[in-house]
Amino acid sequence: GGFTTNAIDVSTLPEYEIPTERGGGGGGGGGGCEEVDPSVTVGLYHIGWDSKELCLYDIPHIEDGGQFTVRLIAPSGLAYERTFTVDTSSGVPMVLSQGANVTSYASEIGFIASDQDRTPVSLWPIFPAAQQYGDWFVQAEQDGQTFASGSVTVDAPEPIYSITRSDDPLDPFLTPLFDPFHAGDKVIYAGQGWEAGRSMIIALYAPDPARTDEVTTTMIPYYAVEVTPDESGAFRAEFVVGLDTSAQWYDVLFDPQPGEFKPERLGMSVSE
Repeated sequence: GGFTTNAIDVSTLPEYEIPTERGGGGGGGGGGCEEVDPSVTVGLYHIGWDSKELCLYDIPHIEDGGQFTVRLIAPSGLAYERTFTVDTSSGVPMVLSQGANVTSYASEIGFIASDQDRTPVSLWPIFPAAQQYGDWFVQAEQDGQTFASGSVTVDAPEPIYSITRSDDPLDPFLTPLFDPFHAGDKVIYAGQGWEAGRSMIIALYAPDPARTDEVTTTMIPYYAVEVTPDESGAFRAEFVVGLDTSAQWYDVLFDPQPGEFKPERLGMSVSE
């Protein structure tokens, strides 16, 4: 197992000693729809990392049980579609995607600002770095009529990365599930918003079993790859989980340097 191209010799990378009680791995609502020109019926606003707020204006009906369909079309023409149902049982007009409930992830629910003139609907789609970035087309329909449509730009105001299976549909309406990877999986490390042309190392760290006790743990690099973002600030690297890939949590470090161990927010979990 390991990165399929541009793999780096991990013996050149630093090791770290950390307290054993430290947990591994980094972790991963919108601010409301803005007032826009009456001719504008869709808007997309950056929330943070790979989350966006999609605003749909001028929905005709917001009665309980009413439905509407939203279609997102990527630059390549690939389309994602989801039907939402209005739910007013909580006193606050919400919209729920099929199978969702009020405790679902943010990408599967939304809210209607019924106190605003144009009753904007707020949805929170997710665009992992492995997804296509650029100009997307949005269309929303209710009762067979389009009430909101237009182009929005999906970009990365800050450097982000994602770790996904190669066959992940990357549906913006579904929150990514961080399930463990298994032998045979092809994992895509992708980035958006990075400095174009600046090469960097992505290293995967985990404890050294031979140097871990009740007090300290020695974190060592197991795998590493060199990536160079293209002119758009995007990079992509493939990792294949092999039978020899230890089943454990791997912390991710970019350009690891001697000193304090500072893993990034997303890591990789491998299970037997």
